[in-house]
Amino acid sequence: MLSGIPELNQEHRQLLDIVTRESQRLNGIITDFLAYSRGKQYRFEKADLVPLLEDTLTLMRHRMTAENASIVIESRFAVREAWALADGDRIKQVFWKFRGECGARHAGRRHSAGRTRTPRDTGS
Repeated sequence: MLSGIPELNQEHRQLLDIVTRESQRLNGIITDFLAYSRGKQYRFEKADLVPLLEDTLTLMRHRMTAENASIVIESRFAVREAWALADGDRIKQVFWKFRGECGARHAGRRHSAGRTRTPRDTGS
């Protein structure tokens, strides 16, 4: 609906895409919460952690800007992909918990997120 507005620039379209995905993720969390009495259900699939983390960092950057916070968030990844067998929605929840911890205690600091190559990545 909103994505069809021609006046949206690339940054706003990216944010709209992230908000849409986050809404779907939150809907899943609410559904899981309502089904809690049946026990926890995880959906382990091959997931690339880089875009999951990038979505979280993008939202954090915009939030820090909106709040005039003096927190700078950088992301540098030595790899384009970081595959894991995981529940992507649950992993995003972990990233959001880290976000809460960083934002609450580290105003005025620079934070970096990334992944560097290890001997295991290069086969050494």
